[in-house]
Amino acid sequence: MIVMRNSLIILAILIFNTFLAFSQSTKSNKYVIITCKIDKNKDNHPYEEYSWIIPLDSIQGKNSFKIYPLYLDEFSENNISECLKKDDINIFTMYDNDNFIVDNKGGMELMKIIDKNKQKFFNVVKKWNKGYKENVKLFLTPVIGEFCNSTIAVKDSKRIGYKGVIYIPISNFEYYKDFNKSEFYSEIIFSDFSNTNFINK
Repeated sequence: MIVMRNSLIILAILIFNTFLAFSQSTKSNKYVIITCKIDKNKDNHPYEEYSWIIPLDSIQGKNSFKIYPLYLDEFSENNISECLKKDDINIFTMYDNDNFIVDNKGGMELMKIIDKNKQKFFNVVKKWNKGYKENVKLFLTPVIGEFCNSTIAVKDSKRIGYKGVIYIPISNFEYYKDFNKSEFYSEIIFSDFSNTNFINK
C-alpha cells in the first residue's frame, strides 16, 4: 500500500510538472503597445509621451484587460538583471556601478516598429479651470516579441503612483499584422481610456 501510494504521488507530481511546462510553453508572446501623447496648452514644452503594454492573453473583453507601464529606453543593465531575476525593479534609481543601455537593440527595434505602424484610435480633450486643456491621443501597435516583467520597487512606485508589474523589451520583435482581423482589435479600440492615468515617468 505504501509503495502504491508513493507511486501515485510521484505520478501526480509528474502530471503537474508536465502541465506547468506546457502552460509556460504555450503562453502568448503577442502584445499591444499603447502610446500616449499628452499635449498641454498652458506651457511651451513639447508633448509628453508614455508607453504601456497589454498582453493579448489578458484581454477578456471591452474594458477588461491588464495594462502595464512599458519602458523602451529608460533602463540600465541593473534593471535588466533585476527583471530577469524577478527582483523589484528600481527603474528610476541610478547606482554608482550602473550603466544605462545606450544601444539597446531590443528597445530600438521595438521603437522602429512602433514609429512605423502605430494607429491612432482614441482622442480626448480634458478641460480644467482657467482655460487649461490637455489633448490626450492614444495609438496602438500590435507586436510579437520577448519582454521581461517584474514588480516596480516601492520607492519608484511612489514617484508615479503605481504599484505592480512593469515591462522591459528584450528581443525578437515584429509587427503583428493580423491583429486588426482578430476579436481583440475591437475590444481595445472600443474600450474607454478617458480616466486612465498614463503618466509613468
